[in-house]
Amino acid sequence: MDMGIMFGYPRTAVEAYGTQDVLDLETDLPEEYAYLRKEGMLPFLKFTPSKLHWKEELEWAKDNKKIIEEKSPNTINQAIEETEEYLNNLEKERSERE
Repeated sequence: MDMGIMFGYPRTAVEAYGTQDVLDLETDLPEEYAYLRKEGMLPFLKFTPSKLHWKEELEWAKDNKKIIEEKSPNTINQAIEETEEYLNNLEKERSERE
């Protein structure tokens, strides 16, 4: 738990981590996941949201994204590009296994 707090993740997400209280956005809320991906939010969701507080935790991530967009827009673009590249590679590997 200490590591998640040190990284600055929301306490509710940190407390849920490693329990049945975690939310897998991609599996549990695929439409929300697709929206977050389209909006470039995935680089700011490096933590696993909790089932009970995921909406507040996503707001926390959105606030962080806004701050970084204001201070360093190039960082945002690079993070989104790298995350998309990673996810596209994962999807390609999954489809090749099927």
